Amino acid sequence: MELEPRKYKTSELFLVFFAVWCIDFFTTIMALNLKIFEGKFYEVNPISNWFFSLGLFGWVLAFMFSFVMLFIFSWGIIRLINKLKSEDLKFSLWIGVIVLFILFEGNVIFNNINLMMGISI
Repeated sequence: MELEPRKYKTSELFLVFFAVWCIDFFTTIMALNLKIFEGKFYEVNPISNWFFSLGLFGWVLAFMFSFVMLFIFSWGIIRLINKLKSEDLKFSLWIGVIVLFILFEGNVIFNNINLMMGISI
């Protein structure tokens, strides 16, 4: 009996990416907007920095922009994964992309929290 090949879904990968990214967005909001940190932090991403300079409207636009970019990224990765023939390679790529994203975003989250703790002490 042969198992049917697993079809990975964009929504599954997107939800993982989005959940991790939301933590990053929340820590960025805290660092840039809490009174105790006023003027001590700035956004190093030039695209986000431009959005944030527009005030609350810019924060909403930055959120929507990132939401769309994460979806497009997830969609492209899933298209690539589902074209592969080897189930082992599919699973390895699936896990590898998730681990890589968590490592990159985790580093940003860790740095945001670490900087805020250093400032408030």
